[in-house]
Amino acid sequence: MVSEESRNTRRKNGRSRIRRRRDEDATDIDESQLSRWSRFWDKGAKQAILTLLFAISVVFICFVGQDPPGLRTLGEVAPENIYSDRTFNYLSEVRRREAEEWIRSSTPREFSRNFSGEESFSKALIRLEEGLLAIESLQDSAAEAARLSLVEELEKNFQLPLTVEDLLNFTRWRDFPNGENLFSEISRMLGHLHLVGVVKFPSTDQKFIAEANATAQIDNLMIRLTGRLIVLSGLEDGFRLFLNPEEVSEQYSALSNHLGDLRNHLEEGGPFLEGGLLLKDLIESTDANASFSAQEFRNDLASSFANLAKMGLHLRTIDRVATTSAQDRAISEMDQPIVSVQEGDLILKKGIKVTEADLEKYSKYLNLTTKDRNLLPKRIFVTFGTFVFAFVYISLILPNFWRDTARASIVSVVILVNLLISRVVLELGGTELFGGNALLVGLLPYLLPVSFAAMVVMITVGPRMATLTALMTSIFHSTMQNAGIESLSVA
Repeated sequence: MVSEESRNTRRKNGRSRIRRRRDEDATDIDESQLSRWSRFWDKGAKQAILTLLFAISVVFICFVGQDPPGLRTLGEVAPENIYSDRTFNYLSEVRRREAEEWIRSSTPREFSRNFSGEESFSKALIRLEEGLLAIESLQDSAAEAARLSLVEELEKNFQLPLTVEDLLNFTRWRDFPNGENLFSEISRMLGHLHLVGVVKFPSTDQKFIAEANATAQIDNLMIRLTGRLIVLSGLEDGFRLFLNPEEVSEQYSALSNHLGDLRNHLEEGGPFLEGGLLLKDLIESTDANASFSAQEFRNDLASSFANLAKMGLHLRTIDRVATTSAQDRAISEMDQPIVSVQEGDLILKKGIKVTEADLEKYSKYLNLTTKDRNLLPKRIFVTFGTFVFAFVYISLILPNFWRDTARASIVSVVILVNLLISRVVLELGGTELFGGNALLVGLLPYLLPVSFAAMVVMITVGPRMATLTALMTSIFHSTMQNAGIESLSVA
């Protein structure tokens, strides 16, 4: 009985040992497989993946989305001679804009007449003439009130500012020979001036009359008209005295005395010229005092008449709508400025400041050669070559660097931050931040922190890795600027 139980116990223990041995063998197999994968990951896979991510980050930061190298602003100096490798034509917006500006500046301005102002003044003259005729038939007291009322009416209805003294001067509006009168002469003169056109300062190619010349013509006309004022009518009108001495005695005493002598001579039946006597005859008389006084009277009366005429002189004003329409018609009819560039023509000359026309031509040329200037594949190749060199350098000089994840992370992050800052600085040149200032934009490449990453790595990692960092950042900075390997010396 005891032996049977012992046999059963031994069988159970044997089966348990077999199961444990199988479990231990399976565990050893799993651990060996995991150790192989771990060794593979530690030896190269992790570094390869991290290096690939680092390279992709460099390409995206430095090159993706970057415009092909070219001039950015006006006034920038062309760095080299650029010749066209093809024949092309383009519509020059710069020359078209210059042609439009020349057309707008040279197209004669269109002027419009103030018909409403001319009509209002004509109606005012008619009302003034009617009022003066009505006042002539009134007594002195009623005539004074009528003059005040007429002055107020002309000011209110026709914006014609006159005084009572002006109305007293205008009472002689019909005292001229051959049916002439003041208002007809003013209307005739203003009609001619308005027909030709009066402006403030006409240009040499315009037919208009200058305002100063127009007012001078009015003054001369009123001088001549006032000189023909009838002092003594002719034989047909019975030698009637039109200018009474009492009317001018206060201001023109010499003229008043002379007119008194004429009246006495007339009462005595003395001989006179058959045609009568005009004011200009008194001015030309041998009596110097009377001549001078008559001239003063004529000038003052002519000035009053001229002031009335000048109130009705309306200058022509610039019709901006018509002027713009005329300019637009001329612009629509002009030939479009097509610029032709032949193969081998010089587009930019080295050392010469770029004008707006040069920049436009160069931009058109760059647009035509965009496919030829796709630098991304070339820059990816440069990046690949740089990383191959870095791999060889680290393997030979710093073989333990791959195992130090902390130092590798510091180097990678610092290089990426350095390149990101430089890319941002370069992109600022294409914005309006500097207002197109060629000097400030030209200084941007000198503001790039090329040595930033190398300095940080020198402090945190060591001089050997800092040397490689300086080389890599210099290569990537040169490639971003398309400046060639000469900028490697910056670092």
